[in-house]
Amino acid sequence: MLILHTSGSTGPAKRVEHSWEFIRECALKTINEQGLASHDRVIDVFPHNTIAHWALSALPAFLAGAEYHSMKFNNREFIEKFVEIQPTILNLVPRHLELLMERDEFKDLDMSCVRYMTLGAAPVTQKMINEFTNRGVTVVAVTYGMTENPPPKMIGYNQPNF
Repeated sequence: MLILHTSGSTGPAKRVEHSWEFIRECALKTINEQGLASHDRVIDVFPHNTIAHWALSALPAFLAGAEYHSMKFNNREFIEKFVEIQPTILNLVPRHLELLMERDEFKDLDMSCVRYMTLGAAPVTQKMINEFTNRGVTVVAVTYGMTENPPPKMIGYNQPNF
């Protein structure tokens, strides 16, 4: 059993339990949604106690046979790793963008290697989406409610609305 707690972004934090069988089903749905395959490269910046780690990054990459890189998020190190690996799949939250924008290296970062990116866990604006699409990201999928109801059921593609 995977036991998580919500972030509390919509009210008090809640305890959420998911069976490993359910998490595997979610990972398979993520593989289908992202078109994740063995030729993909994934950078995972989410802690292992988050649903995003299990349902969006680590387990889908493993099941698809993709190249998988895990790191604790640090804006300088992330940019260096991004340039080195050239990920095709990326999952971030709005706070990551705020931190990335503090770095001069992010201003001209070519992100055209990313064909599918998930952005969520907090309100997402069109301006945030544009920060990524203007750098070449093909699809920014905005998701909401992952901890309680993975995989994402509400997805806005390149826009904050579902």
